[in-house]
Amino acid sequence: MKTFNEYIEAMLLYKESIGYSRKSYEYDLMRFCNYIVTKQLDVSDLKEEIVLSWCSRWESESQTSARRRIQSVRELLKYLSAIGIDCYVIPSSFLPRAETRTPYIFTDKELQSIFKECDDLLPNKCSPNRHLILPVLLRLIFFVACIRTRDGNCKAAT
Repeated sequence: MKTFNEYIEAMLLYKESIGYSRKSYEYDLMRFCNYIVTKQLDVSDLKEEIVLSWCSRWESESQTSARRRIQSVRELLKYLSAIGIDCYVIPSSFLPRAETRTPYIFTDKELQSIFKECDDLLPNKCSPNRHLILPVLLRLIFFVACIRTRDGNCKAAT
């Protein structure tokens, strides 16, 4: 029978083979492994009570950090279940909701000021084409955003 750490390594190799970065999961999974080993458990002991005790939000962590930590363990449990190991898989509804923030909307005056500063850039020795590229890039981003929001009110850049 494999050790818990070997199952984690196999899952990380699998995730890498389909294009994910090992770094996305490795840190949190090693912490989960230490938690399981400290409790003297193995892969067959991953029942709901044990898994959920790991998933409770820690006092020192943000909602985003908790979500990342739980998501990493959820991916491991899904992998273990897929290879035939009976374990509790955290439902996606259990994950803390991602924090949403209201985007800042620039006023027409602020946009005009940004475009003017960009247009007034001078050639730079370290980046000789910056004064040409940044104004075009900024306008491209601005107009794509206008099109995506179907706003049509894009006169601030003209």
